[in-house]
Amino acid sequence: MDRRVHKPSAAIVRAGRGRSGQLWLAAVLASCVAGGLGCSAGSGAQAATGGASATEVILKPAGGASALKPTWSVVTACPPGFQGSAILYALNTDGTIGSSISPVVPHVTAAFSGTVLGSVKKLFALGTDVRPGGTSKWEVACAAGIGSTGKQKIMQSIYVTLSADGKSYTSSVTPASGTTSPSS
Repeated sequence: MDRRVHKPSAAIVRAGRGRSGQLWLAAVLASCVAGGLGCSAGSGAQAATGGASATEVILKPAGGASALKPTWSVVTACPPGFQGSAILYALNTDGTIGSSISPVVPHVTAAFSGTVLGSVKKLFALGTDVRPGGTSKWEVACAAGIGSTGKQKIMQSIYVTLSADGKSYTSSVTPASGTTSPSS
């Protein structure tokens, strides 16, 4: 799987390194993109906004057992020029993108939502270098083209912390105190 580097003032670019565990996520994502049906999260936020800001990702449930596969949503559309599609990324401890963790959401011209490709525990273990007790920043990237192609712009994010024993997770709009989190 390609890894991508997020630089605050630059487009997302390929970094070329990979981890064997990420092959699982890449295979699932490839089958979603190739199959077209059944993996699209569709338009329209399915979760209540609950006063969420336009800069955060909403996880449902916001925390719980790490075996769960939460849904995610945002309350705003992607900006003009980046409304072809969107995807959710999980970042490594150094702020680089560990992996794509959701199917591609097409036509993001209004608030939208999606699913993740596995349990929170698997997303951490196979998609990032973040270990139990650590925090990963999850970011929504809006893309100019369909299938998350073309230029991308990072729009919304949330911090997800895996418990020290790996059995549960919590999420927050700010990094958990005492954890190392990637900078944006």
